[in-house]
Parts: sequence; C-alpha cells; structure tokens
Amino acid sequence: MGQQSRDELRYENADAPGRKRQSDEQYRISLRPAWFDDDIHSGAVSPRLRTCLVEGSGMAVNALSLGWGKIVSKGAIAGIVGGIVIALFLFVALGLLPVHLTPVQILTSFAHYIHAESPVVGLLAHLVVSILWGIGYAYVAATRPAAVASPWLAGVVYGLIVWLLMQFILILGAVWPGLTPIGFVVQIVAHTAFFGIPVAFTTRALARR
Repeated sequence: MGQQSRDELRYENADAPGRKRQSDEQYRISLRPAWFDDDIHSGAVSPRLRTCLVEGSGMAVNALSLGWGKIVSKGAIAGIVGGIVIALFLFVALGLLPVHLTPVQILTSFAHYIHAESPVVGLLAHLVVSILWGIGYAYVAATRPAAVASPWLAGVVYGLIVWLLMQFILILGAVWPGLTPIGFVVQIVAHTAFFGIPVAFTTRALARR
C-alpha cells in the first residue's frame, strides 16, 4: 500500500463512533509545534490566531481561555455607558411625566431597593448593577458571537431579559414597587433602547479595538 497523504490520515475513520471530523482550523492547531503556546503566552502571536471555531457549536473559543480580563473590563465599560444613558433617559422622561420626579428623587428610589436613603448610594448601586449586566452581555458576545451579530436586535432582546430578571429579583427582595401602564412603557423603552442597545454597540466597538 502506498504512503497515505496527510489529508487521508486526517479523515480516516472520521465517522467512527466517538470521533468527529476536525475543522481546518482545529487540524492546524493540533499540528502546531511546542513553542507555539509559549509565543501565545508571550504575546508574540496575534489575538486573531488564538481564536478557533468549535465545530458544530457556533461558539468562538479562545485557544487558551475566554480572556476573562477583557470580558470584565469591556463589559464594565459597556455597562457604565448603558447605565449613564438609561439614567439620563429616566431623568428626562420621569421629569416630563405627571409624576414629575427629579434626578435626586430617582436616584433615591434606586437606593430604596437596597434599603438606603441616599441618592449617592442609589447612583452607586445603579452603576454596579449596570456593570454586572454589561459584563453579562460581554460574556455572551465573547462566547456566542452569532447571537449578537446585530447590535440592534441583540440590544433589544438583552434589554428585555435584563428588565424581566430585574423584576424577578425585586419581587424576591420584597422591594418591587409595582407598575402602572405608563411606568411599564417607560421601563420597557428604557431597558431596550437606552440600556440594551447602548451596551450592545459599546461592546461591539470595544471588540474592534
């Protein structure tokens, strides 16, 4: 029998139980020399070369790790941006509506959720929660890029998820203030258009840097 080519060896018994046919990128990674990992750690290898597509999962996975440092830092920035944008929207919207709440009153209402009275505490609590949600979106963007391909759609969907989960958390904490029809509309618009979408676009912009 003649010598088998590399491609023949690669695909031999690919359909056998417990085996999967490797993608081109996975196959190249499996053949990389020992010094390759050292170069990755030293930063000599471009970040683009570190990422491969896990066949059949649609998940982008870093060759070494998920890069939690970047996920947290970029998610925190996106969360702060979203937190500021949604707060500004609420200041304007609730100031124009019949309830006529001032920014100080709104921030104080945020503090009530953690049984505090200070608007400064309310602002800090709001930013912390926004950062956590921003990190959550950054994690999804890093592990499921196909799910956030459209920032507009992903932002709206993520904003709705954030709103629903926050209602659930507030109910569990016995601090849910209830909802009026106008309040419902304001909150949905706030969380989708003025939080989810800014977070999505900020995360996308940071990913390109």
